[in-house]
Amino acid sequence: MKPGLVHYRALLSAVVICGLLASLSLTSSETHAFDLKDVGNLEGSGLIEAGSVPGPAHEQSERLAVFKGPTLGCCDCVGQSVSLNVSTGQGNGATDPLWQVNGGTAYITPAVSSWVALIPAQWIQPVSSPTPSPNVPAGVYKYTLRFNVAKCTIPMSAYLLTGNFAADNSVIVRLDGGAPISQCSGSYCFQSGTGVGFNLPISPGTTHTLEIEVKNDGSYSGLIVNAQIKAQCTKQNVLP
Repeated sequence: MKPGLVHYRALLSAVVICGLLASLSLTSSETHAFDLKDVGNLEGSGLIEAGSVPGPAHEQSERLAVFKGPTLGCCDCVGQSVSLNVSTGQGNGATDPLWQVNGGTAYITPAVSSWVALIPAQWIQPVSSPTPSPNVPAGVYKYTLRFNVAKCTIPMSAYLLTGNFAADNSVIVRLDGGAPISQCSGSYCFQSGTGVGFNLPISPGTTHTLEIEVKNDGSYSGLIVNAQIKAQCTKQNVLP
């Protein structure tokens, strides 16, 4: 089968899925009458080969099987946008489920009175303590979050990191160990949030690491991030 035909069939499948999502606005009796029969007729007619066209959910499951971690997923329809929440302190546990520090566990902590709040994100620190520790040694603490970008039938573009961050004391943000994409210098980067809006040089089907280097002058140390990685799906599909 020619690659162009396979791509055309995948795009046609995406259009069918969008149509099904739109049908959710029908009344319950209308929805029951529809009963997905049109999808079966498409396969029976030979327009789409049965089982040959993966949908968005199947695409994401394949990517997750390769990388067990946070993933910027696929759009269901053209013109949509998708996002991945990379904020610190998600969940209800004592440890951060996404971020690590110096290759180990990052611990969720209440804020010191002088630390800014970036709700709903929470502060994290490099030591295990139910309260902010005043005994964190001076030095550089590298916080990292590894994420995957799915390769989807509907192509995505304009990848963007957007949000705010703060740290005690100074902070540098990088992607994959590259040049700084945002930073806050000095010793008081914990008093207010620093905004970030950066176009990320990433492509579908790849894995990346968001890195935040926090320099601690001594005493308390922590990081808070309230941000998302976003992508815009193309408004129309162009056949090869």
